[in-house]
Amino acid sequence: MGRKATSTNKNYFTEKEEKAILDFINSDDQDFRENLFSTIIYPTFTTMVESIIRRYKLYPPDEHYDETFCDVLSFIITKLDKFKPGTHKAYSYYGTICKNYLIGKIQSF
Repeated sequence: MGRKATSTNKNYFTEKEEKAILDFINSDDQDFRENLFSTIIYPTFTTMVESIIRRYKLYPPDEHYDETFCDVLSFIITKLDKFKPGTHKAYSYYGTICKNYLIGKIQSF
């Protein structure tokens, strides 16, 4: 017999997070942007980075997990304003940036 699929919905990047990114990019109100970033975007990015590092086993040699995590998180945050709405989903854009950055780090060792 096959395994029974469990339904544990652990989506960390839903329409709510997608909208928060779009609102962040399109807003000029600094307080509003800071609120979006601290309450929605930052927690989502931390989960995304952790998931990608662990899922794809993208651990640069001679680097502790915490170093890798913080480095990738800070890199992805610097790319927050670079997303162009309408071309693709924010989830795939930032996930690709994260994976490519990690792959580049590993290849440079």
